[in-house]
Amino acid sequence: MTLTGWIILGAFAALIVAVVVHDTSKPRRHRPLAKRQPGQRATKHPKKPELGLEAVDRELVEKVQKENKRLQELNQWGSRD
Repeated sequence: MTLTGWIILGAFAALIVAVVVHDTSKPRRHRPLAKRQPGQRATKHPKKPELGLEAVDRELVEKVQKENKRLQELNQWGSRD
């Protein structure tokens, strides 16, 4: 191997050593994934209860479903040629 080859190999080895030393010198702190989530107060308002199906306007849902069915039939009518 020539002198240039040894210099390149030495520089590459020094770079690897520097990366390994830098990586091992960092303090490793374990942080659970649950700690990264927003807190309970940030996501839920304490005075407002969550609403379930009792808050759904069933008449509006049925109206939208009928309209969607009508539009689907209208779209299919033109493609039956």
